[in-house]
Amino acid sequence: MMRHLSLFALAILSACSPPPVVPRPVTEKKTTDPSCGSLSRCGSLCVDLQSDPQSCGSCDRTCVIPNATAGCQRGECVIASCRSGYFDSDKSVANGCESMSLCIAGSDCKTSCESVGKTVCTDGIQSCKQPAESCNAKDDDCNGVCDEGAIAGCRIAVHRAAGKGHFYTTDQTAASTPPFSIEAANYFYIYRSAAEGLTGLYLCKKASGLYFLTTSATCEVLNTAGTLLGYVAPDARCDAQPLHRLYSGASDDHFYTTSEPERDNAVSKYGYSSEGVPFYVFRSP
Repeated sequence: MMRHLSLFALAILSACSPPPVVPRPVTEKKTTDPSCGSLSRCGSLCVDLQSDPQSCGSCDRTCVIPNATAGCQRGECVIASCRSGYFDSDKSVANGCESMSLCIAGSDCKTSCESVGKTVCTDGIQSCKQPAESCNAKDDDCNGVCDEGAIAGCRIAVHRAAGKGHFYTTDQTAASTPPFSIEAANYFYIYRSAAEGLTGLYLCKKASGLYFLTTSATCEVLNTAGTLLGYVAPDARCDAQPLHRLYSGASDDHFYTTSEPERDNAVSKYGYSSEGVPFYVFRSP
């Protein structure tokens, strides 16, 4: 009987006792050093574990990447740059810059339109970057258009005036000074400066006081120095258009036009003779 009472008491005591304490797992304590500010203390150094390739993500975790200079971003190792001659083709940090190439970035190269560009190396594959347009009567950036974008000072306007014969000049004041008045301002454009493949355009004054245009610096048979106006093309490069030259023996007048119908009208109605297309001029500045 006493034995049963003892067992009963023991059961009651057990039911009233608190459950056993299970210790929590030990976690790593992060300690900060006030002297390091927002950085972390690694030995005697204060480092940024988010960006230091010598302690990337944790102290003394050094990033070592094959054939590359290592970097650290957000606590993870990354490729900062590849050694000369190596490239990261598969974008994997594990094997680093695994591809070899002879591509040398920034060296001169020839573009598809024969201009001189600069080499670009993309994952070891070489390409040639076109240069920006410059004032040279060429298509530098390979888009099929020369010197576009109204490059300041590239081309200058030639004005067409009439009075005592016809007069073509880059001087708008002269074109509107008696005996001349302007028939067409900015009638066509020529290059201000010399460029490969272009030739000089000269304004020449005849004994009669009338003028003509020519690419002869000595004014053809006059054998006298002409006034250089600018530079024209010998062909239709850069969307140049032909300038037709006509002459009237009766009036000793030279007439120039970019219009074929106007040329034909001058021949059929006004007695001019066509002297062909001596050079090409441009439609816009």
